[in-house]
This record gives sequence, C-alpha cells and structure tokens, in this order.
Amino acid sequence: MTFKSRLVLVFSLLFSIVIFGQKLQQHFRVEPHNQEVIEGQEAELRCEVEQQAGAVQWSKDGFVLGFDRAIPGYVRYSMIGNPNQGVHNLLIKNARLEDDGEYQCQVGPTPDNHAIRANARLNVLVPPTSVVISDYENGSVVEIHQLQSLSLTCTVIGGKPAAHIKWFRKNVELRPDNVETKTKEEKKQKFNTVSTITLTPNPDDNGAIYTCQAVHHALVKPLRSSVILSVLFPPGPPAIDGFQAGQAVRSGDTITLSCVSRGGNPLAQLVWFKNNQQVDFSYTTSGRKSTNKHTFVVDTSDNNAIYRCEASNIISPQPMNAVVKLSVLFASSEVKVSGPKEAKPGEAVTLSCATSRSNPAAEINWLVDGQHLKGTNTISADPNGGWTTKSNVTVIIELQERHSRIFQCFAVNKELGETKVESHVLSILYPPDPPTILGFTKGRSIRAGETQKVTCASTGGNPLPALKWFREDEEVKSVSTTSGNVVSSEVTIETKERDNGVEYRCEASNSASTKPLISEIKLTVHFPPSGVTIKVKPPKQKAGGKVNLICESASSNPASLITWWRNGFLLQGSPSGIFDAPHGGKSTRNLLQLNVTSEDDGSRYTCQAMNEVLERSVHSTVTLNITYKPEFYKLQKEIYDIVEGNSTFINLTARGNPNFITYNWVKDGKPVVDIQVDRELNNFKCSGVCSQGPILRITNVTRTNSGRYKCEATNEEGTSETTIILNVLYPATISKVTQVTMVEQSTNAYLECVAGANPLTDNMIFWRRLDFDMNRTKHYLENGHSFLTIYNVSQEDSGAFQCVADNGIGPKHLKESYLVVKHKPIIDKSSPLLKAASEKGETAKLICRGNGAPNITFTWSHEGATVSGSIRPVKYFTGVSKLDLITWESILYVKDVKNHDYGVYECVARNDLGFDSVKITLNSTSQPDPPIGMKVLNVDHNTAMLKWNPGFDGGLPQAYRIRYKENGYEAYQYADVHPPNATVYNLTGLGVGMDYTLSIQAFNEMGASEFTTDIVKVKTSSEVPDAETERAITKVLSEKGELPRIIIVSVSIVGTFLLALNVVLVICFVRRRRKKRLEEEESDQTSSKAATIEMYAPSSYNDTVNGETMSSTSEKSEGYSDGPSTGEYSEEPVKPVLAKYLLDQDRDSYIPDGTSPHSSPYGRYPPEGSIQSSLDTQPELSHRHLYETEEEFYVDALRRNAFNQKLGEKVSYGRIEYNSPPLPPSRTAASGGEIYNVTADARYVPFTVSRTANNMPVLSTFNPNVPGPSPGVYRDQIPDGITIEEEMPGHLV
Repeated sequence: MTFKSRLVLVFSLLFSIVIFGQKLQQHFRVEPHNQEVIEGQEAELRCEVEQQAGAVQWSKDGFVLGFDRAIPGYVRYSMIGNPNQGVHNLLIKNARLEDDGEYQCQVGPTPDNHAIRANARLNVLVPPTSVVISDYENGSVVEIHQLQSLSLTCTVIGGKPAAHIKWFRKNVELRPDNVETKTKEEKKQKFNTVSTITLTPNPDDNGAIYTCQAVHHALVKPLRSSVILSVLFPPGPPAIDGFQAGQAVRSGDTITLSCVSRGGNPLAQLVWFKNNQQVDFSYTTSGRKSTNKHTFVVDTSDNNAIYRCEASNIISPQPMNAVVKLSVLFASSEVKVSGPKEAKPGEAVTLSCATSRSNPAAEINWLVDGQHLKGTNTISADPNGGWTTKSNVTVIIELQERHSRIFQCFAVNKELGETKVESHVLSILYPPDPPTILGFTKGRSIRAGETQKVTCASTGGNPLPALKWFREDEEVKSVSTTSGNVVSSEVTIETKERDNGVEYRCEASNSASTKPLISEIKLTVHFPPSGVTIKVKPPKQKAGGKVNLICESASSNPASLITWWRNGFLLQGSPSGIFDAPHGGKSTRNLLQLNVTSEDDGSRYTCQAMNEVLERSVHSTVTLNITYKPEFYKLQKEIYDIVEGNSTFINLTARGNPNFITYNWVKDGKPVVDIQVDRELNNFKCSGVCSQGPILRITNVTRTNSGRYKCEATNEEGTSETTIILNVLYPATISKVTQVTMVEQSTNAYLECVAGANPLTDNMIFWRRLDFDMNRTKHYLENGHSFLTIYNVSQEDSGAFQCVADNGIGPKHLKESYLVVKHKPIIDKSSPLLKAASEKGETAKLICRGNGAPNITFTWSHEGATVSGSIRPVKYFTGVSKLDLITWESILYVKDVKNHDYGVYECVARNDLGFDSVKITLNSTSQPDPPIGMKVLNVDHNTAMLKWNPGFDGGLPQAYRIRYKENGYEAYQYADVHPPNATVYNLTGLGVGMDYTLSIQAFNEMGASEFTTDIVKVKTSSEVPDAETERAITKVLSEKGELPRIIIVSVSIVGTFLLALNVVLVICFVRRRRKKRLEEEESDQTSSKAATIEMYAPSSYNDTVNGETMSSTSEKSEGYSDGPSTGEYSEEPVKPVLAKYLLDQDRDSYIPDGTSPHSSPYGRYPPEGSIQSSLDTQPELSHRHLYETEEEFYVDALRRNAFNQKLGEKVSYGRIEYNSPPLPPSRTAASGGEIYNVTADARYVPFTVSRTANNMPVLSTFNPNVPGPSPGVYRDQIPDGITIEEEMPGHLV
C-alpha cells in the first residue's frame, strides 16, 4: 500500500474515533438562564445534562454547594428533578436579597468525559417599603397662599432595583417639566428614589389631591402618599339686601339687613358696623358663601346712621365694604322748661322751652295759669340728625302777689300725631317774722356738764325761714322742725367751762330777706377745775433735805379749795393766792413743805382741788424720788447654817436710789469671785462660793467655805455694808482610832477615837460592841476626842469595839478598834476537826485550829516523831495562817498516803504564855458523822428556816437530808438540801398552824449518817397573808371545774327570793320611818331650841351643801361628849344633840331659813319628851336613846359610816357644847358701827361702815378705801363656836 493510501487510512480511522467519541460525550440538555425573583418567592434554576457521566453540583458566586442534593447548610436550597434523567434543577425557597448572585451548574469530569459548566444570574427583586412626602403625613392638608410656590418631595424607600415615581393631580397623571428625580443606594443593594415637584397653586387647586406613586416590578399593588392643597385666597365683595336707598322708616319699626359674600378660602368674616361702631359679628357659612343678617328695632339714633358690612379673611389685603344710610321719622322725646323758680314782687321773669331733636321739627305752644300766651319760636338743625325747637315767654310779677304761678309748654309733632307737655312752677318770695328764743332765763347759772336745750321759733315767710344757731361766730348743730308756717330750731348745749360768758344767737332768714333776723342769749357756767399741777422743788431730792410741793389748780368757777393728802391722811398746806384763769374762772395755789428721809422715797402726795359749789374735785399725785445710799433690808439672821455638799443662795439685796447698785463680796479680806463682773467667766460653773450681784451662790459647799462674808452695796450716793457668817455643817468623820491594843488579863484596856465634825455635839462619839456589857467600861469625850476604858479584861473580852461618830448631819461614821487579851493557846477540839480521812495514794489534810495571844506556833508529830515539811518535804507539807487577831490555823498535808500513814497525829500549839495539844486521827474515807446543833431561825405559816453545823464529812463531799413529820402522824417526809453544802435551808410546804418534829442527817458517796437524836420541834403560824389566801382560793377554784347545774339553779332561786324579801322589808322600813319623821317634825315645830339646831342646817343661800357647812360641822363635832351641856340655850340639865351629817339633807323635809323662826330644817330630832325619857331609862347609852329601836340605830349608823368613808373622815357620835347662842344670820351687833350683809347667810363675814358724828358715811374722791376696824374687831364680835376663815372656801372674797 502506498504511503498516500496509508495516510488516508490513518486519517479515516482518526476521524471515526473522533466522531464516535463525540457521540458519547456528556453535555447540557437544558442550560440555566438568568432569572428575576421577588423577595420571598421561589426561584428555580434549570440544569439538565444529556449523557451525564460525572457528578453534578451547583456553585454560587464561585462557592460550590456540594454534591448532596439536600445541600447541607442551606435549608432553603435543594436540587430537584430526576437525577437518572439528568435533571438537576436548583430550587431556592423564600428568596432573599442574599440569594442574589452568579450561579453555575457544574458537571464533573470522567475518564471519558470532560467537565462542563453553565452559568446563570439570579436577580432578587425587593419591593420598596414606603412612600413618604417630606414634611407631610399621608392625607394631610397643605395650606398655601395662591400663586405661592410649593415644592413637594416624595421619597420611595428600600427598592431593588430603584423604583420609579409618578405624580398625579386628582388621580390624573402629571408629566411636568419641573420634576427632579434622584436615586441613591441605601444599604445592601437597596435604593431610595427621591422626586421633587414644584407647583404654583391657584384658586382652582383649592381642595386638589396631589399623589406620589411608586412604580416597581416587585410591587403587587402601587404604593401611594397624598396631600390635599388648601389654597388661601380673598373672598368676593359683600352685597346688602333688605333696604332700598331713599326708603324712610319710622322709629320703632323692625328691619333686617342681610350681607352676603361669596368665595374665598377661608370664607369671609362678615361684620356689621353702625357709624363705624361694631354691632354684629354673628355670620354663618353655607357652601361657598358667608351671610350676616342684622335685625334691630329702629330708634332715633338710626336717623342718618350709616350701616356698613365689612367682608375679610386672613389673606385679604384690606376689607371690602357695602354701605346703606337710613332715614328715620321720630317725635321729640322730651320737653324742658328753664328759668327761675322763685321771683320777688315787681320782677320781670323770662322762661324758655326747648324740645329734644325730632324729624320733622315740632311746634311749641304756651299756657300761663290756664291762659294762652304767645312765645317766640326758633327751629334749628341738630348735629345728630333731626330738628330742635325753642320758644321764650316773659311775664311781670305784681307787688302784692303772694301765690305761685304755673307755666305749661306743649310740643306738637303733627305728622306723627304726638304731643309732649312740661310744666314749671314759679314761687313768689317774701321775708319771715323776727325769731324768738324759748327755754332759757337770763342771769341763771348752769353747772358744767349739764345739758341745756334752747329753742328758737320764727313765723311766716316764703319760703319758710332757715334757722341757724351760732356760738359766737361759729355755727352749731341744731334740729329744726316745721309746723304750719312756724319754724322752730332746738339746740342742745353740753355745757363746758369754755361756755362761761359765751353768747349764743339764733338767725332767721330766707331768700327774700336782705339780712338775717337775730335773737341772742349769754351763758353763765359753774365748772370745777379740770386738773391740778404739782411742782417739786428742788428737782433733785436727797434724804435729809427740804422739799417744797407747789399745787396749782386749773381754772374753776367759783375758785376751788386745795387740800393735801399722804397715804390717805390729810396734811396741812399753806395758801399761796388766787389768780385769774381761762374761761372767766379762777386758779388756786397752795404750798406744802417737807423734811424728807429715805422712807419718803416713793411716797405719794396727792393734791385735791374741790369746787365747793359743785361739790366736785380733782386730784393729782406726785411720787417723790428721794436719793439715798443703799440700805440693806433687815437680816432675818446673821449666821447661815448649810450642810456640806448642799447648795443654796443668800440674797442680801439692798434698796437705794438710784437703784443701780453694785455689790462687792469679801471674805477674810479677799474678794469673792463675781460671775457677773468677769466676762471671761460667763461659762464658769460656780463651785463652792461665788457672788452674783447681791446673791451669794453656794454650790456643793465644803467646810473650807465657812467664815465671815461682808457684802458692800454702792450707788452714786454712797456705800453701805453688812456681814454674815456662813457656817458649813458637815458630818462626823473619824480621823484616828486605836487599831489594836494587847493587854494582860485582869488589867485595864484603853481605846482612843478622834473625830472631826461641825457641830461638835456632846454625845457625838460613843462606843459599842455586840453582846458585851458596856457597864464595865468608862467613856470620856472632849472636843471630838473619845477615850474608852475597859476594866479588868479577861480572855473572853478579846474582840472588836466599834467607835461610832454621829452629830446628826449625814450618815454615821464608824471604825473598829480591836482588843486582844493575852492568853496561852486553846485548840478547837470540835469533832469535825478531830478526824481526817483519805484514800491510799492521795493527799490527806489535817487541820489544827487554836486561839491565843501573842502569836502561836504549831508542831506536828506522828507516833512520837515530829513531822514537818522541812524534815521530809516529799512526804509532808505544813501551812500556817492567821484567821483573825487571835485565831491561828495549821494544816498538815500527808502526801501519797500509805497504810502506815493512818493513825493518830498530835498537834501542839505554843506561845509565850503556854501551850495546848490535840490528837487527830487519820483514817480512810467513810460515811459522814451526823450534823451538829440544828436550830430554827424563823417560822411563818408554811415555811421554817433551819440552821445547823456540819459534822465530820468522812473525807468526802457531803450533803444533807431533812426528815420531818406532823405531830400525830407516823409517816415521815424528807427534803434534800440544795445546794448540797448549804447549812441554812428554808423548809417549805408546811401546813398552817401545825406542829412538826424535825431531824437531819448527812450523806456522801460512802453512805449516810444517822439522823440527829436531838429532836427539833416547830409550830407554823395560823395567820395566812391576804395574797396567799387569794392564790389558794384561785388554785382551789381552778381545780374544781364547772359546778353542777342543779347547784346553780338552786342558788339562783334562793337569791331571787332573798332579793324580793329584802325589797319588801326596805319599803316597809322607809314608810315607817317617813311616818316617824313627820311626827318628829311636828314635835320640833313647838320646840324652843330651834336656834341651836339651825347652826347645823344647810345653807339657805343656795340650798346646796357648801364648803363652809362641811367645815363648820367638822369643827363643831370635836366637842361631842356624853356630859351635860352648859350653853345658855339649854333649858334642861341634860340635852344631847345628835351630830348631823350632810347626807341627811337629801332625805329630810327642808324648811328654808327664816320661813319659821321655831322650825328646824332637820326632822331627825325627836321631841324633847322622848329624849328625856330615853335618858331616864337608859342613861348609859347616850347615842342610842335617839332611836326607838335597835334596828333603826343600826341602819342609820351604817348609812353614816358609808358616807363618812367617802369623805375620808372618822365617824363620831355625841353632842356639841356652846358657851353662848349663835347670833341671827341676817344681822350681828358690832361696836363702832352697823353690821351689813347682803343676805341672811352666815357664810359671809359682816363688814362695818364707818360713820362720822353726823351719821354720814365717810367718803373721799381721793381714796375710797377708808380705814376700818381691824380683822380682830370682827373676830371679837363673833360668838364662840363659829369659825371665820381668812378666805371662805368655795366663794369669791
């Protein structure tokens, strides 16, 4: 085969391979295409592969989404379709703006197929969110003037892509040239579109709706925002209906003027004006017009009036007007007649009549006293419209004419048929008769202060005359009256001293008089001086000098008499002349000369000037100001006692003139601190003694403050001084005492005690000692030094003596002094100290105690060998202590007790006078011994206080148990003592008033002792305190529980029966008693002894129980006794009087004092016979004889006791004795004058009225308090038995 053939064959094979390979290569059957989707909707990008061999996946903006058809991580993404058929569409649900982007469908390669890819863009459309016209809300009204430029800016917010904007006017799209549109990206591919349209509105645009609409593919329905234009423009001119030019109306007609204006925004305001004065503003609007209807009643003011209607709104450059002018027919409203109202005979009088304006003019006619009289008429145009008419007439008054004349003016308006009439009265004048003065006699004098009424009368005259009163040239007020043609005027003159010699005149005149007619009088007035003046010479008065008092009275008619008084006593002065004084009076002068002392300082001298004719006086008082150096008031005492530590003050205020006094206090030549003078000591607290002016302040005084204090008082006149002694009292204090004295037996002991005190009393220091016979001692005391001698002392006398210091100031002070009598040692051999006990291996304690003086030493031995800590310190230890002055104690401690340590130990006590020894046995621990010497300290109703001494405790802590039983019973009761180591115990729970037998034992952990064989007996008290009784009753009741019902019912029935029986008995008793009381009252009315009983009756002044009645009863009841009465009123040798109590007043029949002189206000008293018989039969019962039965006495006594317990008084029975009978309550005899009282009541002390020799009361214009008898005089006039208190209780004095 040729090369050429081979080459063709190769190319043929290669071509076949290529063609075969292309038929098997994977490729897109449907490629994805660009899409738009509205936000929120689904988007599906198609991708179908033919001959698919590789895996398919999608990518977004270069980021692969994976081969998983669910596309993990993208919940809204998924691949849909049949993958076996090569369908791999990408489904995006709820598309969002973030889904916008470049998507690619990718098919992976295989060995036989290469990878393929197909791109598509997904554009997510976002609708705009809102449309807004700037500065205006949707549907708002935009107000603008016509032809004024307006720009509306519409903004569409948030579209993708940017929205388009369309403008509409009344829903018709506008395509103006003056629209400017801009777009700007907001965020995240969203855009805002802004469109502005510029308008020039005219009246046709008024009410037009301008709308901005957003156009966008993603919008389901258009978005719109609208505004409504309100174009402001002026209204049309007004027009008036309801009146024609030239039309005449009558006054009183009603017309309506209607004003109409059309157009305008806002509609026109219509206002009616009358002669440029606003009269109506009430307009109405309807559609496109405004209307104002003005309805009014025509009057005269509307004649030629111009009515103007004014139309305007807020944009009118100036108001537009419509005008009408009215013509009104009216008559004159009034007619006036002017001219004189009075005329004198012979005068020519002219009167004028004028009408008010009218249309047409009126005509005037005259009538004079009913006769026609022609006048001159004048018509004039009135400036306010219409016409006025005026007419004048003239008449001459005849000389003898006395009557008034009547003028009448008639104004007639014939066209309107109206007439007006006005009348005028002309009075004819003539003078009156001269006046006459009545009610005053010339030459008569008048007392100053009296009222003088004077009358002036005048007759006739036209007009009637006017009467005036004048004092000199001054008119005075008067009261005028008219009766017919007589006029009178009365003046009331309150006469004063200035009216003396003054002329009063009356003037009568009227308009016809040429000059007033006059009548006059002249007054003579007696008047007292208005006052007195006192001059003091020299002006400055000093004690020891002379002082002249000059008194001068004011003007008086006649001259007054001057007298001098000092403190109510008349003094004799020297007349110094009488001088002329104002108002025609006289002035009197008098001189009083004095030699003054300090006692005259502040004394009051009174000058009295009396007009003897008028019996009236005046006075003036001058207080003398006498200067003198300070004078101390009389000291109550010179020595002032004060207890140490207390505080007080001493006031040594002096009097002086001038009263500015400085004080200086000095003690022992040294000044006392003055807290007033030293300003640095304002906050100083006085401690001890300091001064404050005249006051010596003593604070927390100490004994060092005692001494003499001098007080100096100084003023401008000099210095005075006085001295006091401050004596500080302080309690006794022991400063020295014998501490211990040691003496031999059978000798004398001496104790000394020294104490300081103020005062030092005679028995300030004394000695004492309990259970010691002080008769064996001798006590000597001198100046606070006390010496006590104790004779023939013995061993038993050792002990403490107390020195007690007490001067009555403050607490007692005591100190002890010890007496020690020398003697050899005496060891205490009581049973508890003779034994000791301890367990093996422990430390035993042995006690040896003894008394002796001087000092004691102890030696211990065991089995003949001396034992001590110094010999065997490991085994033994001893200690010695001094318990008191003569008692010593030695303790031996045996350590680590063994068997050989038990046994007898000997203790030897020695001193200079001898020795004593005792043997003490040491054993192992055991039960205790019984206590020793139990005794009873105190017993009450249920408790016994016991005391005992402990026995040997067995070497262990012990306790006690008390055994007791009630006598007559075999069984014992036991009580353990607490706390266990106590030796005093209160045994409680015992029976009241019972006998007990007691014993005691001790016990410890080893066992108990026997009970004591010394039996103690005790008996409890049978008296139980109240508090204990109450607690016991409460306890018993609380334990009882509820009572059975039968008991409650039974007790209730019995109680009710007893109550009813008690009521019946009380009623019977009251009736019986009332009957007896009536009988007793009848018997008492015949008794001659009522005056004695009246002293105990209740007050007749106010029929109430008063404080004095109670006081009198209490005081008089003290004299009750069973003996016979010696009073003058007693007609029998024995006359007991029952003590009456105030409570009886409410029960007994009461007869007011004075109604019956022999009746007693108490019905309790029995007749005399019954009393006498009772005394004869039962002389020993001085109280019960007043009652007929024992029951009556008992009931009355109970009642009295109950009342007196309320008063807090004791009940007493008996009678009162008097030395003289009481005086009648209405009048009492007294020496030196009469006794007056307001009422017949003994509660008020009578007072005297002093009288002069001519039986005239002593009165004074200066001092109404005339000295009377002293209080002692009154007491002398009051009989014995009646008590007069300084201030009557319960009454004003």
